[in-house]
Amino acid sequence: AESTWNSELEPRTKDELLTAKLSILLAQRQFSEVLEECGEIKNTDSFSQENRISFALNHWYALFQLNKLNEAEQILKDLIKMDSSQHPKWTYLGSYLYFKQQNTKAAQRQIHANQNSLKCHPDYYLGSKMLELMMLFDQNDQDWLEYKIENFRKLISRYKANTSTRIHHAFHLLLKLHKSLFKPEALDLIQNPDFFTLQNEPEGLEWKPDTFELIRYDSWIYATVKRKKS
Repeated sequence: AESTWNSELEPRTKDELLTAKLSILLAQRQFSEVLEECGEIKNTDSFSQENRISFALNHWYALFQLNKLNEAEQILKDLIKMDSSQHPKWTYLGSYLYFKQQNTKAAQRQIHANQNSLKCHPDYYLGSKMLELMMLFDQNDQDWLEYKIENFRKLISRYKANTSTRIHHAFHLLLKLHKSLFKPEALDLIQNPDFFTLQNEPEGLEWKPDTFELIRYDSWIYATVKRKKS
């Protein structure tokens, strides 16, 4: 029988192919290419709701990784309007965006307002706790950091079976970083097995830019140690 083409399916097929292509480029960390593809699309009105959100989200991840933060902020506002049911995720993205913008108070407000709603998503829940620790390291708030580290130690033990192993390696590194704050030269990252694992990404431990680890833990820790040594 002669096959027929339903013209009503064509636009959706195109937007599905495009969002799939963007996801592949993002997974390959070709962030500039993602922006180039997004820049060629003037509007997404003909996209399905699901693909419109996927398109905007991939666009946001690429902007975030390339530090185009003002543009990422606008895309995030669009995402909030598109689907309010994903508010916990959008708030999570917003907290990392504020952190990159060095707006610590706003990042903390976002985290505290959102953490309870993330408990059913262990990686994101612990990811928000990790961001708290990163901010406290940056602020050099030793007393509060001590309390939060002990709290995280209990949480990571409770969620051990349901969370990314990258979080566990990163937390071990943060413990060593905490102990060496006054002697950063004592933390030899090159010889540290947790840092080596995070940086070299063995199978199953790859960094994925479209997950909870919006800022690579190994990159942030490396930059923090370098800053402390200088």
